Amino acid sequence: MLETNRLLLRPYDYSIMSSVFAKPVADQLAFFGVSDEADLEKPRMMYEGGVNTFNRQLLIFHMILKASNDVIGWCGFHTWYVTHDRAEVGYVIDDEKHWGKGYMSEALEAVIEYGFGTMKLHRIEAFVGPSNAASKRLLQKFGFQKEGLLREHYKVDGVHGDSEIFGRIKGVEI
Repeated sequence: MLETNRLLLRPYDYSIMSSVFAKPVADQLAFFGVSDEADLEKPRMMYEGGVNTFNRQLLIFHMILKASNDVIGWCGFHTWYVTHDRAEVGYVIDDEKHWGKGYMSEALEAVIEYGFGTMKLHRIEAFVGPSNAASKRLLQKFGFQKEGLLREHYKVDGVHGDSEIFGRIKGVEI
């Protein structure tokens, strides 16, 4: 478990998800910090689809407010290319009431440090929609550099969208 001033960052990966999904639904709801079984669909799909392969893994941290013990989102490496010492970082805060309070900065700083230190990553990268100014500012705050544009890189609601790619190399000063 990682810890910041206001957050606990609880790791979950495929093995942890296996034990969680073997428990009753009430325990699953509590672990993922959701109140409705429909909210379990995405983590269940990730688990059942196999989040680990021969060369890629998942390592995500729940963001838990110390003050209330509420799960407010996640931050971590949703695509970790083990053989290449690189990973793609991702992050989400689920409820707008927690936006703009610096929680993601706290979490991302700890996760980056964990990635370069404990995971021995050489490179961390992130893909961001061109209109997502807040995410781009966050990445630049932590020394990520824009490296290019991937045209029609992802698909949401049947529409293909572009991604800007940002990267940070271990040891490069921010």
